[in-house]
Amino acid sequence: MASKGTPLHGPRIKLIEKAQNLFAETKEHIFESKAAEEHAKLLRIQHELEVSTKQAIFIDSSISDTIRTCISTGNHRAAMKVRTEFKVPEKRWYWLKALALSTRGDWAALEKFFQREETTWWL
Repeated sequence: MASKGTPLHGPRIKLIEKAQNLFAETKEHIFESKAAEEHAKLLRIQHELEVSTKQAIFIDSSISDTIRTCISTGNHRAAMKVRTEFKVPEKRWYWLKALALSTRGDWAALEKFFQREETTWWL
């Protein structure tokens, strides 16, 4: 059970934020600074998800895997939060949602999803 989150979560985020600040000091490392910032943000969200779901299944997952896991566990609000926070493109969002619903075997929700959304998103 991950009610308190991963033990190294706090120090790890602090180190990533420290690296981000060091990268931000030079113009040559703008990409690295932004990547470290995004990674720390993702780890914070994943930690919140692990605490709220009491399942240690989110930390160290990609953005796509985090969204897919949220949908698979029925946490659509959290999936939308991750989608919005990281500006996930609509086409990728649809693919992830279709994959998660089909993996879960929720055929009724998948059919409803296809009927509600435009059918050309997968082209």
